[in-house]
Amino acid sequence: MREVISLQIGQCGNMIGSAFWREIAEDHSIDLEGNYYGKSDKELAKIDSYFSTTDTKFFPRAIMIDLEPQTLDEMRCSDLKKMYRTDKFISGHSGTENNWAKGYYTLGAEIKDLVMETVRSSAEECEHLEGFQICHSLGGGTGSGLGSLIINSVREEFPDKILETFSVTPSKNPEIAVEPYNATFSVNKLVENADSCIMLDNDALYKICQENLGMEAPTYSDLNNVASSAIAGITSPIRFPSTLNSSWRKVCMNLVPFPRLHFFTISHMPFYKQQQEKPENSEWKILDLFQRMVNPNNLIISSGHDLCSQRIYSAAAIFRGNYSSKELNDALDEIHNEKSGCFVEWIPDNFLCGTCEVPPKRSLASASSIISGSCVKDTYLRLSEQFTDLFRQKAYTHWYTEEGMDLMEFTEAESNMNDLVSEYSPCCCCCYDEEEYGEEYDEGEEGS
Repeated sequence: MREVISLQIGQCGNMIGSAFWREIAEDHSIDLEGNYYGKSDKELAKIDSYFSTTDTKFFPRAIMIDLEPQTLDEMRCSDLKKMYRTDKFISGHSGTENNWAKGYYTLGAEIKDLVMETVRSSAEECEHLEGFQICHSLGGGTGSGLGSLIINSVREEFPDKILETFSVTPSKNPEIAVEPYNATFSVNKLVENADSCIMLDNDALYKICQENLGMEAPTYSDLNNVASSAIAGITSPIRFPSTLNSSWRKVCMNLVPFPRLHFFTISHMPFYKQQQEKPENSEWKILDLFQRMVNPNNLIISSGHDLCSQRIYSAAAIFRGNYSSKELNDALDEIHNEKSGCFVEWIPDNFLCGTCEVPPKRSLASASSIISGSCVKDTYLRLSEQFTDLFRQKAYTHWYTEEGMDLMEFTEAESNMNDLVSEYSPCCCCCYDEEEYGEEYDEGEEGS
């Protein structure tokens, strides 16, 4: 069994992480005290990938991290308190005040050693550790700054393990003036250190809640519920027996065409409100799920263009429910013919699909996909333009230099972001130098 350790960093990362554990605990028939109440062997077949076992109880393989104690104190008092291990909570004494530099250089450095000690002890509890799943925000100070520091440290300590992130990108109209700085500094580190990054767009989460679920004023809890549903969907092949992407390493092998282009968007169908407890009555046809899943309204990315006006390098979809291989292949052929213009021609068989027989508890079936393509470019172009507007005036830079940053770091981050935007441009997708990017992903030894 290949285990995954989840690191939840900052308020946003911990709130989405809590919603995720609530979602997959229900998937595996585990109650809020960590007891298994199900009857299916399939629910337990790969449960060790995300849960550790002590006697008869199951605990999330999670480490909860924040620089201020309030969020973690709330988690300790929540209805999930008996599921978490108390030795996996790590907090500082004061927040970063939305300053990436405080999270990376000063306040974050104070708890880095404790975090890495806990990471090492968690890794020692695993028999075949595959890697790390990190949930954080790019706009705030802790999720971005401390998140970048921990990602760097984990990469140095575990260079042969997969590092996967779920990164929440800021809205088009930032709530905090320095969000473009924080996000750009974070992306600069993700390009260097992460194996794959799944982007969760704040604006897209709001849009799904408002337009798909009919919520006039979504709360953070509603947004977290949407995000956790999608994350639970794309991790289902790792948590249950399936025919596709049974590990994060295989996800990277299938979806990363070049080392730097490892930023993905995801889609999911169906979403549901938190209050919905009974399973959906409708029998979802696989073609209907397919069409809805690739609909731009179900993508967790905010783009000014239709998906098919972008270029998709590759995609992977997982269908949960009682579907045959023939149904899947017939639907795939129809969708691929319909959307053939969206995909680059130089990657053969670049839409992979698989099935997982264990459906989600609140629906008879679901579909989730991970998409690698230029559709993420718009988000980075917007951040780059906002960053440039601020940095041209040297606005707010003193808050960062006072924490030990140099203005050259601003210039380097801006340049790296601009390079990433250029590399994701449709016209540049086949202009890579073979000598520079000719290295293939090495799947590594079986025990890695």
